Amino acid sequence: MKRCNIPASPKILLAWDITVPLLTNRFMLADFTRWMLLTYAVMALVACLIGLFIRDMKAFAGILQLFGLICAGMTVLFVLIMLLFFRNRMELAFAIDEAGVNALVASRKAKAGSRLAILLGVLAGKPGAVGTGLLARAQENTRLEFSELRWVRFSPASAVISLRDKWFMHVRLYCRPDNYAQAEALVERGLARAKSKVKPLRDAGQPLP
Repeated sequence: MKRCNIPASPKILLAWDITVPLLTNRFMLADFTRWMLLTYAVMALVACLIGLFIRDMKAFAGILQLFGLICAGMTVLFVLIMLLFFRNRMELAFAIDEAGVNALVASRKAKAGSRLAILLGVLAGKPGAVGTGLLARAQENTRLEFSELRWVRFSPASAVISLRDKWFMHVRLYCRPDNYAQAEALVERGLARAKSKVKPLRDAGQPLP
């Protein structure tokens, strides 16, 4: 009988968990702003296509205004959820191995919230809510391989390492002051092992004591 060789999982070199602020975190705010601007742009494009189709500028202006109100409502809702439901805190976990990095949402509230959004969307027949819940659930555990990274930025003063792959999947490693230097060294070593051509950027500042 022929035996199948199952590849072993990469050895974990560093793993940690951390609680990070949300609305008072410039990286979280930057990510939220980027996604909201992308959402606004998509909605504006849809409004333009509808306006071109119906050839009615008054209707187009009304649709654009409606989409603007929806986006404003989404922003306010996000802020309220971050403050009231998550209490401006999110529990995250990270692991760095020989081949890449893993980012895990460890917060039970976040996991429960994504599943609730899916359920309510199905019951209410709202595809938007279902899509939001599915997207949040898919991002609960994200992995990036060193060989696929196309952009890396080290922020020692904030103990944050930002990574992006060729598919524009973005992950930020929120490190602790006592393990940032080790995490940065492991990322650099991983890039070297993968023979990556990426030249990491570095923000000014020293690691937190």
